[in-house]
Amino acid sequence: MSNWVAARAIGSENPLLDTMIVALVSGYALRNNANGSGDATIHNTSLQLMSSFTTVLSVLGSVAWVSHKIPILADSASIVGLLGLASYHVMATREGNGTVKMFVNAGILFGMLLGAMEGGFDLSVTPENLMKTIMRVGTAYVAWEGIERFRAAVMD
Repeated sequence: MSNWVAARAIGSENPLLDTMIVALVSGYALRNNANGSGDATIHNTSLQLMSSFTTVLSVLGSVAWVSHKIPILADSASIVGLLGLASYHVMATREGNGTVKMFVNAGILFGMLLGAMEGGFDLSVTPENLMKTIMRVGTAYVAWEGIERFRAAVMD
């Protein structure tokens, strides 16, 4: 048995890479099927769910990995958070997202918004508080846009 297969059998040496591979493989059938990312059916809903969650993990995991490798970003959780939010915004608002992907994005964004709002608000003018306020406003905007896209897809 090769080292690569043995490592995969015991545990992953690189879980981010494995997640990215799963996201690509699980989404392959959806990308190459005319109705794959559109209407949810009994045949494609589970695949759409798996593809949606692994895509989210891949995007946010990649942001965390890249920020860890760049020394100036490694110490700034606020900047990493903004990069993650910006990348999630691009992913959640792109054209071609199916209803299931919009549902998953809306749910995750709503949870991110709740997490950003916990702990209350501080009105002091400090750099840390300014970054928290920017993150909260950005998270609220991205969550609103993701939830609105899902609502429009379901209601219209």
